[in-house]
Amino acid sequence: MKRFSPLSIYGILITGLLLCLLFLHGMLPDKDYSEVEKRRLQTAPALTFDSLLTGEFMDRSEDYLSDQFPFRDALMRLKSRFSLLLGNNESNGVYYCRDDSLMSCFTAYDSEQARFLSNNLRKFDETHGFRQCIFLLIPSAVSFYAQQLPAFVESESERTYYDQMVQGLPAGWIAPDSFGILTELMEAGERIYYKSDHHWTSEAALGVFQEIAPILDWKADGFVLSVVSDSFLGSLVSKSGFTPSQSDNISACFEKEPQTGLLITHSEEQGNQSSFYHFDKLGTANEYEFFLGGNEPLITVQTTADSDDTLLVLKDSYANCFLPLLAKSYKSITIVDPRYYNQDLESLFLAGSYTDLLILYNIQTLSQDEALSLLLSEED
Repeated sequence: MKRFSPLSIYGILITGLLLCLLFLHGMLPDKDYSEVEKRRLQTAPALTFDSLLTGEFMDRSEDYLSDQFPFRDALMRLKSRFSLLLGNNESNGVYYCRDDSLMSCFTAYDSEQARFLSNNLRKFDETHGFRQCIFLLIPSAVSFYAQQLPAFVESESERTYYDQMVQGLPAGWIAPDSFGILTELMEAGERIYYKSDHHWTSEAALGVFQEIAPILDWKADGFVLSVVSDSFLGSLVSKSGFTPSQSDNISACFEKEPQTGLLITHSEEQGNQSSFYHFDKLGTANEYEFFLGGNEPLITVQTTADSDDTLLVLKDSYANCFLPLLAKSYKSITIVDPRYYNQDLESLFLAGSYTDLLILYNIQTLSQDEALSLLLSEED
């Protein structure tokens, strides 16, 4: 009687496993979106003569087989758990920290790029006369919770970049000390960052707003915080594959006496809204889009506030939970995200004037992204 060698048995098992996976791949419907990775997945590519000739069909087929691999999301979660068991606390620049949170380190920045941005800010200030200009840079969680990073992991100093940018600002600009304010909030027991996402919380945004409002003549009374979700898993989960043991809460700041007649104009796809908050985004894969509906190149806001002041905002996504707090202080707010805005700012000034300018960015975003500097340089 012929005996099977161990290698033959392994070969049969592997072949059988591959056949099962191939069968499942054919039986299971394709997915358009990965909730773990928070991105669109490759669907079956169309076979054409041109795509076959250029190699595009083969490239997309590889992506398709990878993206539509059976139980992909569950396997990715399993992989991250095994990585942690093996002592690997880093994935795609995200660290699984000692307090069961996820955190990104601050990497070294380009000093010349920072000086280029400072020069463009001064030129922009000379071209447009604002009543007041506010430069609000917000640090990341690593500036406050670095002690929670895994052993032997160190982060560069966000404060160094912050100091260079503030020192290079045009004369008369207001740069609130967000480090000091957030430190006080943290020491008072306030939750200032999410455990699964890179953004600051609404609690932190409200605390900073209320601290700087008297200096900037903003109306700071009449707001209340309310939890709108208790199942938030943010962008650091999708980026790393690591998942904290507990999801985050999302809170939002509401006016105790909401304005009637608030008009927020988005892109053609989203249309007009009467609220900064998009409740239809709660419970979806991108819950943070609850704030402002996500990132868009241009949004305009018309309020019924008792004010003639107008505001131009240049921002990243850190501003999305902060902007609702400004609706009581301005007649209109024009919001530009330079990362997506492909026009020039001059067209906005031709359409109207602005009394105030607010630049609100996360330090990590601003230090690694040239979009704001390039947008301002187009004003030359």
